[in-house]
Amino acid sequence: MIKQLLLGIAIFAAFFIGTAYIVGDNTATGGVGPDSIAYFLDTTAEWIDLNILTRDESKKIELKLTLMQERLDELSDLERLQKMSQKNVEKVKAGYTKLADDVIASLKQKAADAADAQAKALAQKASDVVAKQQESLLQILEKAPTPVKEPLQGVLRITQDAYQRALDIIKNQK
Repeated sequence: MIKQLLLGIAIFAAFFIGTAYIVGDNTATGGVGPDSIAYFLDTTAEWIDLNILTRDESKKIELKLTLMQERLDELSDLERLQKMSQKNVEKVKAGYTKLADDVIASLKQKAADAADAQAKALAQKASDVVAKQQESLLQILEKAPTPVKEPLQGVLRITQDAYQRALDIIKNQK
């Protein structure tokens, strides 16, 4: 039993020492660079953090911006450490471009969602107002003299049409 425990501790220690060796020196400000064999693990961990662990869209945008800065730091590290190659630059460029595109798409979606929410709220308010106007017109129509009932019914039809259009807008935004 003790031998198994010691073997487990030794494997665990070897894993962390090996990972520390692979990650490299502490002079890199951008973390694991594209020249490292651990770069795939680094970008996979970032993807998991971004797409699985982070739920809030605002926090995702902030994380994407942070990761974009990390890509720039990686380029700086490659230049400073004189490890810049076309392959490494292409890896960083691809990651940066994807993140930048995602940020723009997320910002556009947030703006559209906010506009949709505002339009829906306005349509709901218009629907409520028109419904109250219809009630008032029906009460007025009941008490109105016969000669003005026809024009009042025309106004009532207009409000019913407006009410229906407001409901259609609300239904289309759900």
